[in-house]
Amino acid sequence: MNKSLMNLKYLAVLLLAVVFIFLVSFDAFSQSEIIIGNDGDTAVLQTSKSITREVVSYEPYESTCSREVPSGSRTVCSPGRTENRCRKVAGVGDECWEVTTGGECNEETVYETEYYSCTRSRRIVEDVHDHSVHATINVIKTLRSKNYDLNKCKFGVSLSDASENYYAVCQEAIVKHLVVKRKEEMNGKDKIRVINLDLDFFSITEINALKNGINELAHSNGVVSFVTSDLEGQSNFKMTLKLTRNRLLLKDKVVFNKSLEAGDYSMVKLSSGLARINVNLAKIGASIDSTKKHTLNIGMATIKAVDVKGALNTPKLENALNASFIIND
Repeated sequence: MNKSLMNLKYLAVLLLAVVFIFLVSFDAFSQSEIIIGNDGDTAVLQTSKSITREVVSYEPYESTCSREVPSGSRTVCSPGRTENRCRKVAGVGDECWEVTTGGECNEETVYETEYYSCTRSRRIVEDVHDHSVHATINVIKTLRSKNYDLNKCKFGVSLSDASENYYAVCQEAIVKHLVVKRKEEMNGKDKIRVINLDLDFFSITEINALKNGINELAHSNGVVSFVTSDLEGQSNFKMTLKLTRNRLLLKDKVVFNKSLEAGDYSMVKLSSGLARINVNLAKIGASIDSTKKHTLNIGMATIKAVDVKGALNTPKLENALNASFIIND
């Protein structure tokens, strides 16, 4: 896309944003997501965020206090120090006896607890509105967007006082972005941002097996189960199962570690491109001592790494996943 054409597109998006501001309600202005697959290769996302600050105050309240007050006295005596003394007696030997010295008695004040009504104060912390951040984000989709069905994909942003966090809910493509221009101005205490950015798209096919993560890992009656992507037709992945015996004094011992082939597990398809994987431990030669504690780990990784650096997709796209579960805890 040449520079002049890009400038014209951003100008068109900016004009659209101006019209948009006058036509929509405040609720629409506060939206934080757009459908990526809408017609056209430009879009406008309007969003706002209220920034709060803490205000501390102290509130009085009636309570009961206590204090120690004198209620009398008592005589307290110390036992002193007892020593053994001996002398030699002719024809008898040693003759010994005890002598106590230093014993004293004193008067000691006795106290009791007195309760009375009093006023205390408690700390109150309240978040109050300080200022707002308003952002207009002008989006241009690259030509690669034509290669994918993006009608179920969303692009969104979460604002903070100093920055933006972009994300994409999309199972059809890897979504990345490039901020072309970012301008911020003050309007009183409020911050007004105008951001121009490009959305770019790449094939997600080679990481399809991992894009939904590993969820609901469990073990029951010798069968390990978990939920992940539908693996039918997927080839760029490997799956491992590792069993480690947890020992209190000695180093933990790996008792089973194997890469699982398609015949080592069964798959039940679920909705939304998900599937439940079931692994019968006895079938793959793994055994668990029911009296011992074990850690079971499921790992999934791409065979050929996929470039997911900077991907906005959520859940986060990764080339390696791990999930663990404690058995006989």
